[in-house]
Amino acid sequence: MEKMTQAEAFQLTKELCLKYDIDLHAVEARRKKTAMGTAYTKESKIIYSTLLFKESKWTVLKTVCHEVAHLLAMKRHGRNCLHNRKFQNCEAEIDGLYGFKPVYARQRGYAVAYLDVKTGQSLDCRRGYAVKDGKVFVDYDRTINDKILRKVMRAAFFAKAFNKGDKYHSITCEPIDGRLALTVDDKTRKSKAVIYQSVLKADNFLINLKNVKYSGKSLRYDIA
Repeated sequence: MEKMTQAEAFQLTKELCLKYDIDLHAVEARRKKTAMGTAYTKESKIIYSTLLFKESKWTVLKTVCHEVAHLLAMKRHGRNCLHNRKFQNCEAEIDGLYGFKPVYARQRGYAVAYLDVKTGQSLDCRRGYAVKDGKVFVDYDRTINDKILRKVMRAAFFAKAFNKGDKYHSITCEPIDGRLALTVDDKTRKSKAVIYQSVLKADNFLINLKNVKYSGKSLRYDIA
C-alpha cells in the first residue's frame, strides 16, 4: 500500500494554501483518535492525526484536500462554512486538481463517495451507499445488514463475550444453526470457533470484521 509521509502531507498542505493565497498559520500532527484531521478556521491552522499517516496515500490526499477546503471556504465567505454547499464547492474545486471529485448525498455533510474525473469510476464509497452511472444512491440492503451487525456486536458487548485486552485480526458474523454468531478461525483445528451466538435469526448473512479490539470499556472494529 503506497503511503504519504507526514512531511509530504505538510508540504502538500502548504502548497495548496499558497496556491489559493490562504494565510496558513500552522500545520501540525498530534495523536488524535476522533478525527483524521481538523481545520481551525479562525486560527487558520490544520492539525492532522498521527494515525492518518498509517493509512494509504489516497486517504491522506483526500483528508488534506478536505481540511484545506475548510480554510478556503473561510477565506472566500468570511465564516466557517462547516460542511454546507459553499464548503462542498471549495472541496470539489481542490479535489479536481488531483483528478477526482466528491459526491454528496445532500447539500450539507461529508462526501459519501469520490469518483475519478476521467473514467467516472468510484474510488471510494461510504458504507450504506453505492455508485451507479456517476450517481450515488442509498444501498438499503447494506444499511439493513449494518444495523443487524450493530445489534449483534452490542449484544456481544453486554453479554461480556470479550475479555479486556482481546484483539482479533479478523472475525466473521454469520449464521450458525440459524442464528447469527461471531466466529474466528481456529488454525489448530482448521475449523471455526464461536465467540458469541446471538438470538437473532438470519439466513445468507455474512460480514467480515477486522482489527477487533475490546478495551474493557469499548468494543471497536472495522468492516472489511
